[in-house]
Amino acid sequence: MKKIVAVALVLVALMPSFNPGKQEFDTFILVHVKKNLHLEKGAFGDQVVSFLGPALIDQMSSRKDCFFFSFYTLRLPRHPPRYFLGFLHIFLPV
Repeated sequence: MKKIVAVALVLVALMPSFNPGKQEFDTFILVHVKKNLHLEKGAFGDQVVSFLGPALIDQMSSRKDCFFFSFYTLRLPRHPPRYFLGFLHIFLPV
């Protein structure tokens, strides 16, 4: 029983280091956009999205840090906000 408690305490102590940052979320969204637009790597469209995308996504997204995990909001023009939960470097739509 003591070993299980010790392992649980170590995992809880390490969890904040696995809380993804805003940069990781922005990269996640950029990859998702490129995939949905079916852009081939190195094509003109891919280069345009790679150049302009990060700045636009940074302006349209926000993060609320909750220590062990984070809530992200993506506000696209003319669309309702989309919410994501980020933990252990994974992003899940909420």
